[in-house]
Amino acid sequence: MKKSVVVKKSGLLNRYRTIQQGIAAVEDGGIVYIESGQYQENLSVDSRKITLIGRGNVLITGTQNYPLLKTADATVKLQGITFHQKGHSNAIYVKETSVIEIEECTIEGENYPDVKTPYPALWIGLESTVKVKNSTLIAHTSNSVYIQESDVTLENCDIKGFGLYADLESKLNTVNINIKNPSSYGIYAKEARLHLETINMTGGGVVVIMENSQGYIQNLTSNHTYRDVLRIDKSEVTIEKGEIKHFCEMKSEDNKASYPGISIKNNSSVKIKDFNIHDSPFDGIQVYQSHLELSDSTISKTFMGIYIREQSTVEIDNLEVNKTEYNAISIANQSKVSIQNSTFHQCVDKHEKNYPVIFMKEQGSLAIEKTVIKESSNDAIYIAELQDAYFQDITFDAVNTGIYAHKSVVNAEQLTIKNCFKNALILFDCQAAISNSYIENNNIESTPTYEANSDVPKAVDAALAIANSKVTLNSLDIIDKTASISLRERSKVEGTSLRLSGGVFSLNSDLEVSFLSFTNLEKEAIHFKLLMESSAKVQFDDPDISILLAKDINSFMETNLIHPPHTIVQHDFASKTSPMMPTKEPIQVEMNNTESQAQEKHQVDKLIGPIAYKESMQQLLKEISLVKIRATQGIKLPHHWLMLWIQEGMDDLQPFIEQTHHLLQQVDLFGEEEFYRLSTMATFQELTQIKKGLLWIDQLENLQNDPDLVELLRKKAMDPDDEIVMIFSGTEDKIKQLQTYAPELWEKINDQVTFSIYTAEEVAEIVRQKLVTHQFVFDTSFLRQAIEENYPNDTDERINNWPEKIVEAIIQAQSERLLEEGNQQFTKEQIVSLTQMDLFKGVVAAPL
Repeated sequence: MKKSVVVKKSGLLNRYRTIQQGIAAVEDGGIVYIESGQYQENLSVDSRKITLIGRGNVLITGTQNYPLLKTADATVKLQGITFHQKGHSNAIYVKETSVIEIEECTIEGENYPDVKTPYPALWIGLESTVKVKNSTLIAHTSNSVYIQESDVTLENCDIKGFGLYADLESKLNTVNINIKNPSSYGIYAKEARLHLETINMTGGGVVVIMENSQGYIQNLTSNHTYRDVLRIDKSEVTIEKGEIKHFCEMKSEDNKASYPGISIKNNSSVKIKDFNIHDSPFDGIQVYQSHLELSDSTISKTFMGIYIREQSTVEIDNLEVNKTEYNAISIANQSKVSIQNSTFHQCVDKHEKNYPVIFMKEQGSLAIEKTVIKESSNDAIYIAELQDAYFQDITFDAVNTGIYAHKSVVNAEQLTIKNCFKNALILFDCQAAISNSYIENNNIESTPTYEANSDVPKAVDAALAIANSKVTLNSLDIIDKTASISLRERSKVEGTSLRLSGGVFSLNSDLEVSFLSFTNLEKEAIHFKLLMESSAKVQFDDPDISILLAKDINSFMETNLIHPPHTIVQHDFASKTSPMMPTKEPIQVEMNNTESQAQEKHQVDKLIGPIAYKESMQQLLKEISLVKIRATQGIKLPHHWLMLWIQEGMDDLQPFIEQTHHLLQQVDLFGEEEFYRLSTMATFQELTQIKKGLLWIDQLENLQNDPDLVELLRKKAMDPDDEIVMIFSGTEDKIKQLQTYAPELWEKINDQVTFSIYTAEEVAEIVRQKLVTHQFVFDTSFLRQAIEENYPNDTDERINNWPEKIVEAIIQAQSERLLEEGNQQFTKEQIVSLTQMDLFKGVVAAPL
């Protein structure tokens, strides 16, 4: 027996031409050197200690259905050898307490895709120990490595084709391995232990699957996987440092595909730290009936951030989530979640429905501390049916609603809620305590609480909206443009140390407050509005102030004021439902509105007429604004606009023309005299003298019979020196004729409005404006509701006269009521105050 031999395919004096001959020739612990060449052998090493070292390009291959190398109770070191199995079996088969070292080798498995029993490239079992270093493992039909009841280490290796499978109490340790395009998964552990460091996978299926296993994973990266990245089932694992991106890519081919970046289920326990998940069409993390600790991590540009269900427990610390398509965190099914030191930024895209940044329902508990939620067109937090919700030191900025709570127990302190598009807080069927919080500049997208010349606040616009709830408020500053607090449906609120900028609205509710102050006492039209058996017991910081109160006869207020509240409105609140809570439709956010645009929108809001007409005017003002700005830059844009007004239900458009003319005067486009109407011109040649102004073409039949007039208007519409707004109006049939006989002129028309019969909403707005013009004070929301409920199903042109008739009937109903009262003299407040019964009677009595 020799210590070493050399195996060589050629040479007359060479004694060892096969590797198996060399193995047989060396003593235990000996070395077999293998020269370059292809060796078709099936090697076997049993109960031996031996080293096989390749010199040059050494290829061991075979076509028999038997492993290229089989060991049993052996100690073997392999170096510099390529194993390529062309038969139907393993490339290397290791069993029965063997100890194997593989270095700088390539191991390629069989390629028999149609067989029922594929073989792994490297099979390790029966309490063996294997270390593979600086090698490549390739599999075509089964695993690159299959491990059973053994201890395996891979270092600086490449895995291709199929991944690694660790089974039955095996231990798999990896350091710096690269997995490329595995067919199903990179690593599968079943009842095994994993220790993975620096693992990278590109393409393919799942990176790591753990089932009934334990493990530690560090420095995991993956890119462009078509399924999930980590799938953890009934397992315990710690994951530190990593980045996964572009996972679940098969969703582009199968829209029903739902593979999150990390899936955790069935009583698993997972710790994740310093991890980055981004750019995927599906969720970052899903948790089912498991425990997750997540810290120092980021999730961005995913479908949802974290999806939590089935009594899971999740602890989150220092997480940043941004630009998710739907909820950043969605929680349900009696789960318990805590979040701290985290930031949610620009989460949730715009949708038809409202998808909150953090959503939780179906019992369970939620605790959020030291967290920022900002810049979302949806609600920041929505909770329903929670046993315990605790919020501390949270900042909400530029979201739809800060917190919307339903049927939950809520405790909150040190909240900062600002720049919400709707309410700061909504509590519905809740028990809540809110303290030491600051609320500022919310309800940005809401209409003003107080209509022009009206002193009745809207409940739905309150910064803090409460319904059927029991709430304690302590040390709150509310600085909003709207009402500060709205109560309804038998709510009970106790408060102390409240500083409010807006009024308090109470409907069938009770309020008891001490140390209350108003920050803008003089500007508020009404400080308290109490309706439907509401009560208010208020102790003011300064008892020497005067406040304004609106209430009905069944409500009362007790104060410590030296001067009794001045009551300016007495309401008959008869059998009508209360204002609705805010709807949950998403808000369209315009972040760059200029002051001039806001002013123009306000001007348009004052206009009476169809919604399409108002939108058309809004667009016109926007274009005019652009022309003016470009003029200051020395850039000249066309100064002419052509509009088409189609009469379907309205015969008289004169009021709308006058409104349009007045609007254009307000924005300094035209002067008062620069208004021209075709039907009033003595001769159409007057058109040649018009260089600037509003031109109303109201007799389209004149155009049909006069091609010269059509040509004149066409030139007028194209002249770059003219500043003209040209409006063509007529019935639908005449408009169609215009398109036929004046096609070139028709092409210049860039906007059209259809004037049909008024909608109920438009009627309500017209009536409201007319009543406000006459200085009446009334409940706007009730007026709209009364008109909508009594709007006729079958309408004709007579409905266009209905607004005027309603105004007359409302005033008549109020007059009859005032005359029936016993007062000898009337105050102005009585005369201008319309009760809800006045409104209702007027709407019902108005003839059609």
